[in-house]
Amino acid sequence: VDIQEMVTECPYKARFRAIGDKDWIVNNYPETLQTWSYPVFFSGLSQERPEAERHAIVKQFFDRYKEDIADRPEAHGMDYVHHVVTLRKR
Repeated sequence: VDIQEMVTECPYKARFRAIGDKDWIVNNYPETLQTWSYPVFFSGLSQERPEAERHAIVKQFFDRYKEDIADRPEAHGMDYVHHVVTLRKR
């Protein structure tokens, strides 16, 4: 019947813009990403690699990402996009 798109600005980017605290976004934004993406990246690595090596690779990825955020904090954020679909049962 209907579909609507709603975009919510990334709360981490919004807070950074409001207070300008680079250390805060570097220490908090990547943490929220890791809660869902760490297992995805980890499982994407070959299981032929030792487990410790896979953890080290993912840790290195996030450490490098934090460095990039520190260099350009205003360029990072992840808006939330929601689609609300209304259906009619026939």
